[in-house]
Amino acid sequence: MVRITPQQTDRTSSNEGRPEYHGGTTSSYFQTASLVIFSLERWSLLSPASTLTQASVIALPSPSTAFHTQAKVPATKREKATFTPITKKAANKRKQAKAPSQPPASSSKWSEYARLQKLTHLQQPTLASSQDQEELNNPLARGLTKRLLVFGNMYRPESRAQKKQRLSDAAARSQTQEAENNGIQGSKKLYILKFGANHVAALAEARKAKLVVIAADATPPEAVAWIPIICRKRDVPYAIIHGQARLGTLVNKRTAGAVAFMDIRPEDMEEFNSLVTAIKAHHVEQINQQRKKWPSYSDLLTRSLLDL
Repeated sequence: MVRITPQQTDRTSSNEGRPEYHGGTTSSYFQTASLVIFSLERWSLLSPASTLTQASVIALPSPSTAFHTQAKVPATKREKATFTPITKKAANKRKQAKAPSQPPASSSKWSEYARLQKLTHLQQPTLASSQDQEELNNPLARGLTKRLLVFGNMYRPESRAQKKQRLSDAAARSQTQEAENNGIQGSKKLYILKFGANHVAALAEARKAKLVVIAADATPPEAVAWIPIICRKRDVPYAIIHGQARLGTLVNKRTAGAVAFMDIRPEDMEEFNSLVTAIKAHHVEQINQQRKKWPSYSDLLTRSLLDL
């Protein structure tokens, strides 16, 4: 039996009573001693007469070989916990080379009607108006305007659905009844309003219009400012009311600059004559008196020459 004892040196460590060992720490020394004792006891069990063959000797794997040949257990990955934020982080748009979504107000392009409204609001007070334009600034009284609109609503043109229904009824009537003149039945006369500046002016010039109604807020005012001149030359009564949208309602349109009464039903003739008489007395005569105070074309020309 080989005895392995630690080599005790003459020197002692800073802690008295504890010997200092060379060649390793205390734990490594005891590991080496136990390994030698285990190997000697294993060989002593074998008989001296037995022959040691390669088959009878059990080869023990070395610690390093056993460590490398050991089956490795695959590591399991931990699943990440899902987290749903309440609000999402906004993307950094400063790094993106992108034009602004909305141009600034100074460089934005306005629509055409907005630019015209702005120019009209700025330039209208600086312009000297003529007699025709001044006449548009004196509309009919509120009471007469209401009577005129109520009466004109009874002469509103028929819509597409009403026209289709009227034609279908006329076709059915012609099939069921015999016509008076060789099987041909005359069409029913329509009592409706006429609209359109050129159409109304043509009717007034031909003296076919019984009453002409002009919108005071027509755009531009020069489109209807010349119609009262024709009405005065042809002795056709006319009236000026505020609201081209209200005139458009009478003819199933959005707006209308001028409308005209051409044919009146016999049962409505008395009411129409009283309305025309009131318009002539309170509107046309009042405008004729104020027209003397308004500047004429010669006055405007002289004023413009003096300004130059």
